[in-house]
Amino acid sequence: SSSWIVYNDPNDMEAYMIVDGICGEEGGGGGACENPVLEINQDVDDTCMANFSQGGLAQSYKPLDSSAAGAGIKLRESSTGLNVTLSLWDGLPNAGGTMLTTGTTQTTGDVWVDVFWDEIVNVTVGDTYYIVIEGDTSLPCIAGSINNPYPDGMVFANAYGAWPNYDYTFRTYSCGEAPSGPCADKIVMDCGVTYTADLVPGAGEWVNYTGVTWSYTGSEQVFEFTAPTTGTYTFELSQGTNDADFMVMDACSNTANNLIGGYWTGLTNETITLTGGVTYYIIADLYSGASGGTTVSIKVNCPAAGGSDCEDNKVPTGGLTNGYFFTNQLAVDIITNAAGFNIYGTKVNVFVDSGTDLNFSFNFYDDASGLPGASFDSASGTVLDSDYVGSAFGYDVYTFTVKFDHAISLAGNSTYWMEVISDGVAWESTTADIFGSQLAINNGSGWAIDDEEFVYEIICQELGLSDLTAYDFAYWPNPVKDVLNITSQKAVKTVEAYNLTGQKVMATDKIVNGQIDVNALSPGVYVFKAVLEDGQVETFKIIKK
Repeated sequence: SSSWIVYNDPNDMEAYMIVDGICGEEGGGGGACENPVLEINQDVDDTCMANFSQGGLAQSYKPLDSSAAGAGIKLRESSTGLNVTLSLWDGLPNAGGTMLTTGTTQTTGDVWVDVFWDEIVNVTVGDTYYIVIEGDTSLPCIAGSINNPYPDGMVFANAYGAWPNYDYTFRTYSCGEAPSGPCADKIVMDCGVTYTADLVPGAGEWVNYTGVTWSYTGSEQVFEFTAPTTGTYTFELSQGTNDADFMVMDACSNTANNLIGGYWTGLTNETITLTGGVTYYIIADLYSGASGGTTVSIKVNCPAAGGSDCEDNKVPTGGLTNGYFFTNQLAVDIITNAAGFNIYGTKVNVFVDSGTDLNFSFNFYDDASGLPGASFDSASGTVLDSDYVGSAFGYDVYTFTVKFDHAISLAGNSTYWMEVISDGVAWESTTADIFGSQLAINNGSGWAIDDEEFVYEIICQELGLSDLTAYDFAYWPNPVKDVLNITSQKAVKTVEAYNLTGQKVMATDKIVNGQIDVNALSPGVYVFKAVLEDGQVETFKIIKK
């Protein structure tokens, strides 16, 4: 194994695009490439995605290199002596696609199964291709993720039905070559460590840089840094005793995109916002007019981990002492932890004048100096529940539980704003408890911060159809290890469980004292369907440990 090649996409914050090169002979299908290089590595594994017996399985992807050498998938459990066949297609087999190459190997006791093509395939970078997955039906479940870890592709299963936002745990190999020149001698940076490099006149390979008018004839030094989280980073820089500059590029090249549109002089510290999981290249080069060599130094100070967990984003009622009318734009800030998280809905306390049949919609904004900034997403809302809180100012007040029409993804170590739009009268506010910033209001004169806080609670788990009707139907725990409990006012006749690609994996009518044994299920995410005595169906999602 070696670590001499890096692929990355600066517009994408997912870490799957930042991978080290791997040379190897393991895997099957022959392998025409002498030095296969790990290209895309989608290694997120949080569920059993599909079983081989379902058939019609494929993962789409967009290659980063023009030569395809192989692919691999991850199983949820290790296996030995069973056949796995992976094929590369330019379209789905049931949609007129053509198979470009194929290979078969046997499992060897590892959870990863790699197949290298008998012939190297020329592919077009950025086009969509399909890895078709076949194998013995007794193979373990194929691993995957339901959280869209690889936005450039998706799962196909059950006669190649599409499952957007789902991905198998997979990887691809190219036949890339080892970098040469300045990239071969790059220095990989860590937070808080000072690095130095000697630059020599007249010894450089890169003379000009994108976005810079000056010429650099001295030697250059590439510093590679992958931001651990999204946030503000401070670079401590020194050009040394002669004139050297620092360029920040999105790839290891002088012709790549210049992310600062110019250069840093190395005379002062520089602050920049970086995206978590993205690799950046800071290139120090000696100016052509420098009178001699110099020693440059660089250190990056990273933002502190921490922030707030999703569940921390809430403010309890303040006793119905105040509220702000929905005739204004109203927003509350959401603060994330180092990892970031998805949010699925919210609870808000609303003054109403004519019942609880309300409409809700939401806008989401980046933070701009403590105020709502650029909008990056919006969602419609479905009211799942309304609980009476009390009365004030001649209005009844209810806590509305509202589900977003899609999950909102929030990056780590960041602040965002959620605007709530409703045909209710007003949103309850309080001074008794403040989380993060006070509320933001726009009365037509632009966003401003007031001295109160809205009453709300962010919902951090995906909401099922029955999550909020415990008086009729409830289930716990979630996640579950061995026994799932169900309570219902109506008798439960049958319970079925399906994996995320629709295959039924469990069915039982043996509900003893409201308990169901789920030990036979592999760890992962499942959709349960309970049929009650009058034919009513309750559907809910369970995580099996």
